Amino acid sequence: MQDNDLYDLDATPAGHRSGFVAVIGRPNVGKSTLMNRFVGQKVAIVSPKPQTTRSRILGILTHEDYQVIFVDTPGLHHPRHKLGQTMVATATHAIPDADVVLFLVDVSVPPTEQDRAIAKLIQEQTHHSYAKGSAAAHSHIKGSAATHSHIKGSTATHSHIKGSAATHSHIKGSTATHSHIKGSTATASVILVLNKMDLLPPDKVQAHTEAYWKAAPSHQEWMMTVATEGKNLDELLELIVAALPEGPCYYPGDQVTDQTEREIGAELIREQVLRHMRQEIPHAVAVVVEEFKERENGVVYVGANVFVEKDSQKGIIIGKQGQMLRQIGSAARREIERMAGGQVYLDLWVKVRKKWRWDERELRRMGYG
Repeated sequence: MQDNDLYDLDATPAGHRSGFVAVIGRPNVGKSTLMNRFVGQKVAIVSPKPQTTRSRILGILTHEDYQVIFVDTPGLHHPRHKLGQTMVATATHAIPDADVVLFLVDVSVPPTEQDRAIAKLIQEQTHHSYAKGSAAAHSHIKGSAATHSHIKGSTATHSHIKGSAATHSHIKGSTATHSHIKGSTATASVILVLNKMDLLPPDKVQAHTEAYWKAAPSHQEWMMTVATEGKNLDELLELIVAALPEGPCYYPGDQVTDQTEREIGAELIREQVLRHMRQEIPHAVAVVVEEFKERENGVVYVGANVFVEKDSQKGIIIGKQGQMLRQIGSAARREIERMAGGQVYLDLWVKVRKKWRWDERELRRMGYG
């Protein structure tokens, strides 16, 4: 079957599944890393800085039997400016439009108030309603003989609790899986993704896991993962595909994102600013690519403006005798060359736009409107 056949409603094979999967969570829990892993290449930038993702970014995974459109979203947080408000609105609006919601959390730490607020938002937006007193409750009630096992191929499971009778193992098909409660009026399936399990202390496994189950009562499935290593992502993908409706592909089979080259280039440049700068400066930076064009000699010319809010920030990004800007530009150029598949000439200009994060018109000009 050809990619074009998958895109054709009449040629779509019976049983083919497709749909949108919103990746939701607070900042720095691994949302972009997870999507990049599934897609197999970088379509969303990553950095240790919170609020790295500012816009909705699609990552498209196409298989003969399914097409999964991941919707990476900004981390939900308490906004302090117009940009933050736009980011939160972007993430919030992705929930009711999704066929599946991945609620991503950092299981290495207990649930925060932010996690609980996001869980409540997801429950409200997906219209989950559960019958009071239903017997189909979680199988992790204290004293239950049913153990949990979501670690690929493991029989003793979470490797941190070797030999323990209270093992954590989420093998697909386990009788100890999260129960589906009959009578739900959910418009989207919710999967709780307990990420960063490699950082979870052995003595905190049960406490943290049960705390997240309790904090997110609207999920139907759950999985422990290590997105940076790809651990358990095959099993998670099975859960996702099973929850998608039947239907044709929304995008051609060879397309991995809906972003333009200019948009990807701007994000790759901003990623290097995030990696090279400290403290507040990265949050005050926006990048707009003004030109992205292949010249007659085959070299791709990229011209971009790096916007900051203060003259002092401009000086720091440029650095002594332009050294910092050259470092940022060199690293960004290499990333853009990987994306473009050829030689790139990158020009960067640093400009001041005072309080642009509070200015709706500037936000629209920079692509955040």
